[in-house]
Order: sequence, then structure tokens, then C-alpha cells
Amino acid sequence: MRKNILSYANDSNNFLPEKNWFGQRAFRINCLAQEAIVEMPKFKRVKFSLGWGENEYLDLILREPCGDEGYIPIGTVSKQYSLIQHAEVLEAVVQTGKCLDIDFENQPVEIILSHYGERMRATWQLPGYDFDPGDGKPIVLVVSVTNSVDKSCALEIRLEWLRLVCKNGMMYGLKEKNLYHKHVASLTPSDIAAFISFELGRAPKEMQIYQAWFNDKTSLEQISKWADNVIATKWGALAAARVVKIAKTGFDGEFVRPFDKAKPSKKEMKITVEVPGAFAPVGNKFHASQILSWIAKERNSLQDQIQKLYDIPGLIAHLNSI
Repeated sequence: MRKNILSYANDSNNFLPEKNWFGQRAFRINCLAQEAIVEMPKFKRVKFSLGWGENEYLDLILREPCGDEGYIPIGTVSKQYSLIQHAEVLEAVVQTGKCLDIDFENQPVEIILSHYGERMRATWQLPGYDFDPGDGKPIVLVVSVTNSVDKSCALEIRLEWLRLVCKNGMMYGLKEKNLYHKHVASLTPSDIAAFISFELGRAPKEMQIYQAWFNDKTSLEQISKWADNVIATKWGALAAARVVKIAKTGFDGEFVRPFDKAKPSKKEMKITVEVPGAFAPVGNKFHASQILSWIAKERNSLQDQIQKLYDIPGLIAHLNSI
């Protein structure tokens, strides 16, 4: 690790290509949690005053000096807002692991930070939960934590499934699958431990859901109807056309003539890239869900990418029903 984790932001090679997080560039690093806890940027709150007077309702959040940079203003928050440092969140997860006999401290963690560090997403793989849904491409269970210090997103903890062949995320939307926490009170390791323990107990059920999707057959004709009627309505015509193109050929594509009036499934597409793990021609719900995961992952905006992953279970529920 370097002196501060944000020094990675000065290396353009670490920025996620064509990705932004609420308009800011984002970058990714991989390290151990114990390193990240020490090296995370720190923030402080001060009275919101510009010299002419003080706002009695708001405070100013500053990023503390890092490297050659001094204090950086991040945003304003209410007086009731609870500033939760990223390092505090990581430490809470590490302590949670000790309660559950999971060594989060010495396991690799993938961290995504916005340019000035005010938003963080950290992801650990959970050992012992790998499984094969039926196509020989393993899926692993991960715990992800999202936090911000500027109220742009709440502290949120999720268990998610990740398909290793293409690093696609699959979030099966069972009720209360996320631990969502507004920044107005403390969140203890015992809260997190109770949540993760409960969700791990449901993991076998979710494995069965993915295996059921794998065994639930569909046809290219059904996928085309589904794309034209369901995907186009929710995600737009281009996404619908890409679903059909990938399902048929295993390659992603883009419109040749974007303004043609044809249905998405009938529009002419130009091949762009091969989609790993597509298993074209697609013949079951599971591989159809992987097409949606791929399209979600390719979104330029990280918040849009995550939201679209949340949409997938509901979209798959309509496949074969059109």
C-alpha cells in the first residue's frame, strides 16, 4: 500500500474505464481489509460558514489532507447527520467476521471509491459458498458494503452472487435482503453479524432458485417476445435488442440504424464484443438472467449498474409469460 489509498486516484490506470459514480470518476483497488482500514481517507465536519454568517441547519464535510492536497470540501449535511467513516464500516465488518468465524481482516477486499473518496463500495468473497448451477461456471457469494460521507447514499450491506466467468453480479431480490442504514444513528457489529448470519442461512434456498432457473427452459422466440414487451419497457429498446442479439449469437451489438421503427428483436444489429459465458443460443432462464447481468454491468454509471442488477429477478419472472 502507498501512504494513502487515494494516491491510487492519481494513477489513471486505476480508474474504471468509462465509469462514473454520481458524475465523478471512480477507481478500484484490491488489498487486504487491514491495510484498507489504515489507509482509508478521513473526513471531518465543521460549521458551515463562509465568513458572512453561519448556517444553523447545515454542517460542511471536508476530506482531511492527503498527500500534496489540503482539505477538500465534499458537501453539506444536516446537523442530525451521523458521519460514519469508511474505516469504521470496514472495521465493523472485520469484527462481524470474528463473530462468525470468517477472517475478513486478512482476506482480499475489492474497494471502489469515488474520485475524492466520499463514496465507497467494498466487496469480500465468502468462503465455502461456491456452487455450480449446472453449466460448469462457478458462482460465489460475496458480502458488499456501500457507504458515503456526504449523504449521497446510505450505509448498505448486501449479500450478492457473483458469476466468476464474467464477473457479473446477480442479486436475487428476496425481501429485506439488504441491511439499509441511514446516517442518523450507530450501526454495531452485532447488527451486521445478525444480518449476515440470517442471510447465510438463506443461501441454500437461493442456490435452489438459480438451479431452478437453469432447469426452466425457454426458446429464442419467447426471449424475443419478452425483450420486445418487458425489457424494452423497463430498460429501453437498445437493451432489448442486445438481449436478443446475445441470446442468439453470444455477441453483444449496437443498432445499425437506431431510428428504424421495427421492434427491438427485429432491428439490425452490428456485432461489438463477445459475451463470456453466454451459452448461445440461450435456452433457459438462468442464462437469460446472465445476459441481463452483462448489460447491467456495462452501464457507465455505477449507481445505474447496481439498480439494474436489482431489477433482474422481477424481469426474469416475466420470461415465458408473454
